Amino acid sequence: MDAKLQSSLGDIFSLPLAADVEIPKPTDLSLDVFIQTYKQGALMDFNLGDAGFPMFWRPKIVLRARLSKLETAKVLKTYSVTEKATWREYLTRAASFRSVFRIGDIFEETEMKSLLERASARLLQDVIRTAY
Repeated sequence: MDAKLQSSLGDIFSLPLAADVEIPKPTDLSLDVFIQTYKQGALMDFNLGDAGFPMFWRPKIVLRARLSKLETAKVLKTYSVTEKATWREYLTRAASFRSVFRIGDIFEETEMKSLLERASARLLQDVIRTAY
């Protein structure tokens, strides 16, 4: 899943590589984006004899970014965005046939990619809103 999410991140941010700029201008900026962490979500039972507790956590992706001047590599601003699946999305997937019978993960590649796209859109909105 790591490689697939990284590949998707590269597709979402289809920007030219900073290393390809031979002579940077004073106005050129660099945006480094990476996935800090992600969780696919889970639904489990925790039993203590007669008492049981459902344990669950929603899928989430944390993106971090660094905006810097390309010419000097001076960091202008850092960003962090956390995107979680909505309760509706999570409960719909948790109640699905696949989840109830433990066939695969609750959130698979396509759902995680959608979560990554939402996180990326929020990150870009933050960058645009606060860009220098």
